[in-house]
Amino acid sequence: LPLAATTGLKRYDAALGNYRRAFELDSNFAQAFLRFEYVSTWSGAQPDSQAHARLLALKNKLPERERRFVEAFEQDLSVPASVALWKPLAERYPEYPPILMMAADPIIHWGPMYGIPIGAARPYLDRLEQLVPEHGDTRFHVAMVEMATGSTDSAAASLTRAARVMGGPWAPVLGFLGRCY
Repeated sequence: LPLAATTGLKRYDAALGNYRRAFELDSNFAQAFLRFEYVSTWSGAQPDSQAHARLLALKNKLPERERRFVEAFEQDLSVPASVALWKPLAERYPEYPPILMMAADPIIHWGPMYGIPIGAARPYLDRLEQLVPEHGDTRFHVAMVEMATGSTDSAAASLTRAARVMGGPWAPVLGFLGRCY
């Protein structure tokens, strides 16, 4: 693997290990289970059914915002229903990146197949860029929206910005695409 890929994997592995140690020290540490689950989901790590079950058992100990996130994340919905579920949560909690990303993600990946314009994800991504400006997944998703809705120049710039912060095998691919645009 390229150095960028192994560095990104090491960061995910380190985060997962730290959260695991936290909940092994305190089996009632709901936030550690939540963050472990979040990193696991976005990193593509193997699901841990015991940690997931413990998170669900502890969800009522979480603050309302995180509890609502867990409850919404647990629902297996169609894309339109998922978009409808996450939108009011994003409006209610515009300072919470996990909810904003969950509001944007189904729109970007599947929305157009259901008549939901990909540009509808842009307000969530704009807010994410304000909150976490160097977040790789945010930059990647912005690039996807720009490729679909923006100019050639804005798409190339977005791809280049995404390549600078993206880890794993995506950085060189995005950089190459940015140069091709």
